[in-house]
Amino acid sequence: MSNYLISPFEGGDFSFDEVKSLESNGIFVGPAVPNSLKRTVKVAGFTPSPPPSLSSSNSGRSNASATMSFNNYPTLTTGQVTLPTAQESPAALEFIGFNAQVANRIFSQWISRPNPDQNDSTFVAYAISYIRSKNQKEETDANPYAAMNSMGLMQEFADSLLNPRHAKVRDTESIMYWIEDTLRMRFKTIEMLHLRLKRTVARNKNNQNARHTSIIEYNISDPSVSSSTSEVTATIDDPQEAVNKIDPKPPAMRIAVEAAGPILPDHVVMYKGKAAAEVGEEFIQSDDEFNMGAISRFPGGDFNCDKLAWYWTEEEEVAEQYRVWAADRCPYSETWIIRIQIPKDWLAGLAKEDLWFSRDWKEYIWYCKKKISLPPKFAKYGEETDVMKGHICSAHNNKVLRIKKENVQTEIVDDFAMVLNNGSKASQVVFMKTSVANTLGALVRGKTHIAVTDAKDFQPAN
Repeated sequence: MSNYLISPFEGGDFSFDEVKSLESNGIFVGPAVPNSLKRTVKVAGFTPSPPPSLSSSNSGRSNASATMSFNNYPTLTTGQVTLPTAQESPAALEFIGFNAQVANRIFSQWISRPNPDQNDSTFVAYAISYIRSKNQKEETDANPYAAMNSMGLMQEFADSLLNPRHAKVRDTESIMYWIEDTLRMRFKTIEMLHLRLKRTVARNKNNQNARHTSIIEYNISDPSVSSSTSEVTATIDDPQEAVNKIDPKPPAMRIAVEAAGPILPDHVVMYKGKAAAEVGEEFIQSDDEFNMGAISRFPGGDFNCDKLAWYWTEEEEVAEQYRVWAADRCPYSETWIIRIQIPKDWLAGLAKEDLWFSRDWKEYIWYCKKKISLPPKFAKYGEETDVMKGHICSAHNNKVLRIKKENVQTEIVDDFAMVLNNGSKASQVVFMKTSVANTLGALVRGKTHIAVTDAKDFQPAN
């Protein structure tokens, strides 16, 4: 094994003092395995109970930038997980889904790459480039299990992607898209869990020194205060403990921990289902703003051919399907349902286009999925339109990429559209411009609720 990996200290990304603290507090369980950058970690080390939810009646008066509530609690306190202690290691590659042989091969190539200081590739991007080099598109589409096996991905990884229960969501993109997306999401989960363990060390140190640092303010209703002044800002002594469950961790933003508030009059409600690891710490900024770039969609979506776009849905059922899909692919990350409320008068002032299942829908979807320049008849969507609303392309999505232009109308059929449980077609709302998305982020400040569901593998057994 390379000295780069295990010398001089086998704590990986954790310092000697951090390892000793985690061991003494029973979070790193058992002795370290010699020459290994893996540790058995008690789940309780990064999943303490969140603060009690406050009454939903507070939401209407709260001036918090966002509210959060927590599902599937109490959290598991006795479980353990094997966690890589170095983000750049074979152990990390195994954690995200590679078998041991291929993990070692990729890592060996990574550390021996020429001119590493001049190479701006990240470790996970380098691993994904290995996957791409093994991809044979026709084989991947026809026999994804065999394709993933030839890429060096483990059976568990393939099972999580090919579970039939997720067909509606999975078929909105190609298998290769989801392979890459899942690898990135799992790698971000390592970063997230490492960060939480380091915060646990800091919290324990603060407790030992009897020092408390006030970082985050929570809006709560204090019954001891008269009703005319009942809205107060309470400072929590040790906010890391209170929001350790929340990721991204907002370093200065006011977060009200309470149930979702009522629907505001003259507002439209929209939803998005994501894994916390997908969003990262960039979504909620320290200046009380939302970074909309953290939830953007790269070109090649249903409605965005060659530019970033922002996808939402007015149907909570659709967002829940995406949330569960993320939870099964990344079981060590919490999952979110983000709910925003948008003023109707602002939406009414946008340049809006509807595109429901039709001949134009089929043709436009085909151009966008292939990322081919739009013909003049569709130019308005990419240049003039602020927001689009229409049906979601789902079933048989891989076929879209193989359909010849002259066969679009005959081969894209009715069941290409995602269907809800009630039999109706699912819809999406897509903000098409960065400027519009940024304005949206400012408008929904104080009108955003995030329902957090505990990581699938950190939930108690029923």
